[in-house]
Amino acid sequence: MTNQTTCPNCKAVLSEGAAFCPMCGAKVEAPAKKTVLCSGCGAQIDEGTAFCPVCGKPVSDGSPASLKTENPAVKKSVKSGILLKKPLLIAIPAAIIVLVLLIVAVLKIKPSGGSHLIYVKDDELQFSNLSKKSSFELTDDLIRAGYFDEDDYYFLSFYIFMSEDGRYIFYPDRIEDYDMSYYWRDLKADNAKKDASVKIDSEINFVPFLTKDGSKFFYIKGNDNRMYVYDRKSGEKVKLDDDVVSYYINDEGDYIIYSKHTDFESTIYEMSLKGTAAEKTKIDSNASILSAFPNEKKVYYSKDGSLYIKEFAKNKEKITSEYDILVSIVDNGSIYYMKREEITKKLSDFIRDDMAEADKEEIVLPEPNYSAEPEYPSASDYQTMVWVDSYWGWERHPETNEWGYWDYVTDEEAYQAALDAYYKAYEAWEKEVEQYYNDYNNAYARLQAKENRDYLRELLDNEDNAVTYNKFSLYYWNKGTETLVADDVYESVLTRSNSASIVVYKKYDVSSVDMMKMSELNDADIYYYDFIYDLQEKISTSRKLSDEVYVAINEKESTIDCSGATTWSINSKGAIFFLDDYDNEKGYGELMYVPIKNGSVEKPVKIDEDVNLYVFGNENENIYYFKDLKDYSGDLYMNDRLIATDVYAPSLYNYKGKDKLLYFKDYSRSSESGSLCIFDNGKETRVFDDVSFFVAVNDNDIAFLYDYRPERSKGDLMLYTGRKQPFPVETDVTAMLWNPDMLWDATGYGFYY
Repeated sequence: MTNQTTCPNCKAVLSEGAAFCPMCGAKVEAPAKKTVLCSGCGAQIDEGTAFCPVCGKPVSDGSPASLKTENPAVKKSVKSGILLKKPLLIAIPAAIIVLVLLIVAVLKIKPSGGSHLIYVKDDELQFSNLSKKSSFELTDDLIRAGYFDEDDYYFLSFYIFMSEDGRYIFYPDRIEDYDMSYYWRDLKADNAKKDASVKIDSEINFVPFLTKDGSKFFYIKGNDNRMYVYDRKSGEKVKLDDDVVSYYINDEGDYIIYSKHTDFESTIYEMSLKGTAAEKTKIDSNASILSAFPNEKKVYYSKDGSLYIKEFAKNKEKITSEYDILVSIVDNGSIYYMKREEITKKLSDFIRDDMAEADKEEIVLPEPNYSAEPEYPSASDYQTMVWVDSYWGWERHPETNEWGYWDYVTDEEAYQAALDAYYKAYEAWEKEVEQYYNDYNNAYARLQAKENRDYLRELLDNEDNAVTYNKFSLYYWNKGTETLVADDVYESVLTRSNSASIVVYKKYDVSSVDMMKMSELNDADIYYYDFIYDLQEKISTSRKLSDEVYVAINEKESTIDCSGATTWSINSKGAIFFLDDYDNEKGYGELMYVPIKNGSVEKPVKIDEDVNLYVFGNENENIYYFKDLKDYSGDLYMNDRLIATDVYAPSLYNYKGKDKLLYFKDYSRSSESGSLCIFDNGKETRVFDDVSFFVAVNDNDIAFLYDYRPERSKGDLMLYTGRKQPFPVETDVTAMLWNPDMLWDATGYGFYY
């Protein structure tokens, strides 16, 4: 027991020659040992290693591995690895973005052939050919100007191309902001030589295209968007056209559909090539490509609001006029699209004007027609002068010469009679005046009400106040026949398929708005703009999405029996899936499946309940889903069977056409790492801990990044071949590129939830 080696971190007992602790994953600094050669592949390995880290062959005591590498004839420098493949990413939070980018690409891997690895180290692309146990630096000045982070390295994967036989690689170098230079190499040549790379061109700013045999390379360069074809065999490059904004090239590289933009007009062309000799034909002007199928030599495009199809050697065919939304183009050539009609609802349409006839009568305010106001009787008119003898008088009587004064005496009886007559006349006059003002006020009120109604009529008839909305109708086109499928459809469909003529959607329900009478509108209580706004709201809310869910199969419309359903999708076989009775607070619902037989919708079938999210298998008949999801980890089911617990949903990867899965368990979002596991043949195997990213290299091998931390942007690349112990491939790897062809279709789009 004195020869046992223990982990310096957790003190676990290690097997002889272990590079990493199987318990905590810590790296083990082994004492310096003599080096020997593997008897299987000739790789240089430490003496005493149980298995060759390159080919995995056991190393026995009596094997040629005991030979020392001081022999110069058998020296080899091996810096190789296996490319990682990106796992399925489901609604990835920001913390996972870096993890996503650490991807290694297997370029045209075949189970029986060799594997290639491209990764980033020391800011340059490294290329490793594992089958030949050779490696070289692919680029020598990758980022000439600008800044590259993991995101940029991730997208760089889409800019590297290999011929189908894996012999030729085309890649960018000397990237300056949005322009890059392109080179190619023959991977059978000695790429250790500095002149092994062949420059194609510079200032390339579009994603290029390489034919399957690697003989023709198409690209767009420069500010004027010049399109070129490069012939690898002759080294000749030929300019095909200018001002090209998009192109679609068939696999053989002898036919192109493209669009060019000049003088604010877009024109679509098709081009046939013999070698690099090109002949172009204009398809249409002032047109935009919607979808192109260069292998079938077919393009769908729009022009002046119309939808067209153009096939090679045939005249263009107008599919429809005045379409608005292209919903889907199905593999069999059928199309779903929507047409839009602008509906204008005047507010006057919702008011019954029962005062229209009455308000045609002219209202004239009456002139004053009452008599003059009676005059109040004066007492002086009923008085006489009488002499009063008085010692104190101030004058003498003219006849008697006696002192006294003159005084006025009123005829009270006559004056009272005059007053009585006045009051009677005034009362009659007041009644005349009152009648006039009553008549005037009534006429004025009628006139004011009429004027208010006229003003209201103007507001109701004003198109600026009208309720306007777009009404969409769904159409189906097949073999030259257009069929109206549904009216008043919600413009964003729930789901659609490009492999089957199926669309799932909702429609609007329009409830009636109670008509109001003009005579019932009490203008004294109406603030007109509030009234207009309330009426607009009432009309708008009368049109709302229906609870019903509809499905179009070819041109036939049906309904799906569901309630509170969400997360709709259609698999490759044309079956419809959704989560029913979805609880937004709890985040789950019943996973349902809708069979379609002979073009008819069957009753939905429940697969499971309390499902958080789901995804279809990778070219197989399976459906994978999660339950009891917390912080993106939960129980994983395949079809209706529980297969694993505490699985980190964004990491799920499904091998094409198999039930085999890769995923993380015990995942920590803070450290962005977890335990890498395999599920195969009904059994789960834990591969390694503290893994930040993994990739399926082929059906057997898995590569992953261990001890990777975003803050240092470096990690250790490990390889698992199915044996008990993964082994290191390379250290201090910044990022790894991957081949988009290896991705699961669901990758990057997220789980359905």
